[in-house]
Amino acid sequence: MLEPDDRSERLYSLTLALIRTEVGLTREEIFTAIRGYRFDLEKSGGLDGDLSSLTKKFERDKTDLREMGLQIIPAGSNEGDADFRYRISRDTYIWPKGATLSAKQLQLLELAASVWDHAALSPEATQAITRLRAIAEVGQGQAGSGLAPRVSTIEPSFSPIKNAIAESTEISFHYKKADGSTSVRRVQPWQLSHTHGLWILLAWDVEREAPRNFLLKRIHSKVDRLKVAFDKPDAEKVAAAKSELSQLYSLNLATIRVLPGTTAAMHFETHNSPSGEVQINYLDLPLLAEELMEFGSSVKVIEPPELKELIQDTLKQVIANHA
Repeated sequence: MLEPDDRSERLYSLTLALIRTEVGLTREEIFTAIRGYRFDLEKSGGLDGDLSSLTKKFERDKTDLREMGLQIIPAGSNEGDADFRYRISRDTYIWPKGATLSAKQLQLLELAASVWDHAALSPEATQAITRLRAIAEVGQGQAGSGLAPRVSTIEPSFSPIKNAIAESTEISFHYKKADGSTSVRRVQPWQLSHTHGLWILLAWDVEREAPRNFLLKRIHSKVDRLKVAFDKPDAEKVAAAKSELSQLYSLNLATIRVLPGTTAAMHFETHNSPSGEVQINYLDLPLLAEELMEFGSSVKVIEPPELKELIQDTLKQVIANHA
């Protein structure tokens, strides 16, 4: 099930609604016809309730559609009046006459779409790929089938965070630190990235007044979307925060020795190391410890000593709990 207010679905539904109408739709008709708006409309008490936040969302959506190249044609007297109507010209949306996609071009589009396994690809995006197939050249095989990479998102916080980023609204959640303590964090979400096998949220920490990175694996609660909007950050701020994360990753280094011929040897690619030793970078020491423990006696930690102690303490705790 999609979130009640999934931005990609809402923009797609708004586009179709404004294209299909000949006379245009009023804001009230749009709010009641499209699920993304209808959900908020019900929370606001219907058409007689406070529609200010819903109107702001609609204004942002119109801006997004215009930036995508869709021409929204006004109809009526003055924008904001009850009888003011909106529609999209079919000429700005319909695929140019005679345009086709080669089999290779279609494969590239399908490859890009299939990267996301459980994340942002909505049914509407899948339908769009189906429509593109209709104008593709026929008679050539799908050479790229089965070769697409996969980016899986099993983290339950992914979808609400993605929507909050799209809407530029603050969120809060319980975050478990590396030492095991938990605190409530209130942030302005900037960007999600898949880095070195981990999903990371880059955000502005409201209380600490500084950019912070959060591992989605360490979010241990439901993500609450707050009714507080924020301005999107400058590209320079985002780039600086990402650079800091890259530096942290490069400085965190562990050395392990892997037993040849094991699954661990394949995982850490130690076939070119006669001693079986390899150095690996990491972002989070406890998460690295969890990963190494999955390989049991096939892996021995050389450095750092903190990693050794962490694994030993965890194993002792397991013995104490279950022996």
